[in-house]
Amino acid sequence: MRFPLWRRRQDDDLDEEIRRHLEMAARDRVERGERSDQAASAARREFGNIGMIKEVTREMWGWGTVDRLLQDTRFGLRLLRKNPAFTAAAVLSLAIGIGALTTVFAIINAVELKPLPVRAPGDLVYMKHPSFSYPIFREVQARGQMFDGVFAWQMRDLNVRWSDDTESVPTLLASGGFYSTLGVRPQLGRGFVPEDDVAGAARPVVVLSHATWLRRFGGDPGAVGRTITIENVPFTIIGVEPPEFFGVAVGAAPEITIPVTMFAQLRAEMRDALRQTSRSWLHIMGRLRPGWSRTQADAAFQVIWPQALAATASPTLSPARRARYLARDTALMPGATGFSSVRNQFSEPLWLLLALVALLLLVACAAVANLLLARGCVRQRELAVRVAIGASGGRLVRQLLVEGLWLSLLGSAVGLIVAAWSARVLIGFLSTRAAPVTLDLTLDWRVFGFTAIAACLVALLFTVAPALKAVRVAPGDAIKSGRQMGTGPRQSRAANLLVASQIGFSLLLVFGAALFLRSLGTLMAVDSGVDPVNLLIVSVDPPAGADREAFYRELVRQLRDVSGVKSASLSWVPPISDDMGGWNQAIGIDGAEPPDGAVEDVFFNAVSPGYFETVGTRLVAGRGFDWRDGRSAARVAVVNETLSRTRFRGQSPIGRRFTMNRGAQRRDIEIVGVVGDAKYQRLQETTLEIAYLPHEQVEFIATNNLVAEVRTAGASARVSGSIREVTRRLSPASPIAITPLDDRIRDSLVRERLVALVAALLGAFALVLSCGALYGLMSHTVARRTNEIGIRIALGASRAAVLRLIVADTLRIAAGGALVGLMLVAGGSRIAQRFLFGISAMDPTALAAATSLVLATALVAGYLPARRASTVDPTVALRSE
Repeated sequence: MRFPLWRRRQDDDLDEEIRRHLEMAARDRVERGERSDQAASAARREFGNIGMIKEVTREMWGWGTVDRLLQDTRFGLRLLRKNPAFTAAAVLSLAIGIGALTTVFAIINAVELKPLPVRAPGDLVYMKHPSFSYPIFREVQARGQMFDGVFAWQMRDLNVRWSDDTESVPTLLASGGFYSTLGVRPQLGRGFVPEDDVAGAARPVVVLSHATWLRRFGGDPGAVGRTITIENVPFTIIGVEPPEFFGVAVGAAPEITIPVTMFAQLRAEMRDALRQTSRSWLHIMGRLRPGWSRTQADAAFQVIWPQALAATASPTLSPARRARYLARDTALMPGATGFSSVRNQFSEPLWLLLALVALLLLVACAAVANLLLARGCVRQRELAVRVAIGASGGRLVRQLLVEGLWLSLLGSAVGLIVAAWSARVLIGFLSTRAAPVTLDLTLDWRVFGFTAIAACLVALLFTVAPALKAVRVAPGDAIKSGRQMGTGPRQSRAANLLVASQIGFSLLLVFGAALFLRSLGTLMAVDSGVDPVNLLIVSVDPPAGADREAFYRELVRQLRDVSGVKSASLSWVPPISDDMGGWNQAIGIDGAEPPDGAVEDVFFNAVSPGYFETVGTRLVAGRGFDWRDGRSAARVAVVNETLSRTRFRGQSPIGRRFTMNRGAQRRDIEIVGVVGDAKYQRLQETTLEIAYLPHEQVEFIATNNLVAEVRTAGASARVSGSIREVTRRLSPASPIAITPLDDRIRDSLVRERLVALVAALLGAFALVLSCGALYGLMSHTVARRTNEIGIRIALGASRAAVLRLIVADTLRIAAGGALVGLMLVAGGSRIAQRFLFGISAMDPTALAAATSLVLATALVAGYLPARRASTVDPTVALRSE
């Protein structure tokens, strides 16, 4: 309010000054003998044009440009309000394009650009390549003079009993310097101190996330000091994190944080993890000391890194393995935005989607430019009159730019509303049951700035052609002419070019959608080597202190007895393991030891008897496992066809041996069967060499959890309740997860499904916008050529000939646009190939389908105006002339 009041005071002061000046001048004239009325008139004449003087004075104040912009703004808003149909069409087109662009950028901002909610995030760095052992962390911590603080962290799911119920909870494992290094102060209580992060600490402690504190304890400050049970170990709650803090893993939302040293006490398989140098499981981050740049710190770090490796190298390593261990490299990477598996998985697809929505925005810009060109025809006389009375070309261009900017701002406002909703919907497609994604999608200054810049660029893009036309207005001809501006062939060229460009970009988007959908279909049709129909993956932990071997045998037995269950088995790596990891190492054939330093290219799985029958992997030769293949029996294995073909060159591997490990850990294993190839982790992988071992003959399985596979006779959902009851009786305090294998396969394709879905939506929007513009152009053409068409019909032209005439014009524009689109397709094929599976980026089927769809839709868009043209009454048309 201060600005207009200040301006009003200035105007009032100017009016008062002019009034006093005129009064003084009139008084002087009266004193010289003139009559008062004559003196006032003479003073005004002598003073000059008051309005012009005011304008000159305001110009000297520097507000002339602002005044003219305000005038243009008010005039533009009045025009938009008087043409609601035009305004709605333009704003809706821009809202689709800008909303889609803002949606994808908001997710990119949350995943890649937004800094961590900690103190001075720009000072954080993390160690590349990406996980390390606990002894290496301790060495870096001891030697890292470039760090003001350093910590190790890892995300795991742990079983937590809050009161009576137990559930699997995402947990952040962090070393003692976690909160102090990040500069995060808990909202309640305290964070970790070094004494909390000591192996065998007397009092295990835990810090709750703010959301967990609200959900589990209703925001009660008395929660600090209470006890919860994690993996059957009581932990004391010592603090609650601030609401905006989520750790350093963008996309994750850990509910609790515990000291990393406690993990070794909670899980038997991690008992030696704090001493093992070969187990890489921790991420390492640090804060640089004041005055250190990342370049300086990395140079100093490269000096201490070989020392840390040498200090942690195991003396039992062979020379080749020791050399390979000491050759490991790493570097300090910027850590302001944290470390994110979501970023690693979805960064490339998100940037691809940003490029696709930018293309959609170009289509929307062309659509609005066409609307403005058509509207310019209606405004011909207005623009001509303004030029005739002295308006410069620059003033006309500025007026049209202001109008375009208002359209763009209105479209951006609607687009922001759309983005705030659609970004959350899109995140739902990134999340899976096994790996939920939680992001802060608050629209911050980056999103608003990006949208504002996009709005300005968009306004410039779609107003260029109409503004150039406005500059070339000939006022005399326009005022005298009865025709509207832009009705000749030359004037229609710009509109045709815009529509053709829309069709070209639309073809590119539709072709991209067809490619990604075909790629997804090809991927889903891949033979996984297992039968996912009615196959459940059941995960349950044995009770604390239970005999694991006996527990799993009893679990399989009771699962087989459930009504509706055909078979059940166990494995360490379930089919399509994806996020559940794997096991690979090198082997030697027929007594030869694995070559030292060889590529670990054979993948292993530990499975129970009945595994192949349960998952549906066919037995090709030999036999599978039975319960006699126990710990004390001869060591045996079943291999897949790829390993048999690669290692034994077409000869039967039955009865032959391969060797795992060296020295005291050497194991010679006889091959007793060959099974069909099956995918190991993901459908996208090439066929791997896989060897299966009886689970009771694998030593480390004694301290690791297995999963059960259950084949049901009918719909698996009806049997899930009975399966849950059985597992609950065997392990009452453990969380139970029952997942159909179909769901696991679908979750493993989340990237491909996201790209295909969004590309299909963008292609559909682009097709609607471009064909709507083509329909509008041909309708305008028919209206412009009504007299010509009437004459043609009066001279004997048939209705079909008129129909062919308009349809031919439509197809010429569509064919030109399709040609542009094909050139764009050829230029973008290399980028698209990185996201495709099993098909070429120039797939002829997808290209033919996209081109046919675009041309067919264009034909429909042009047919409707053509049909209306063919029904023109020549007498009415000629009379209007």
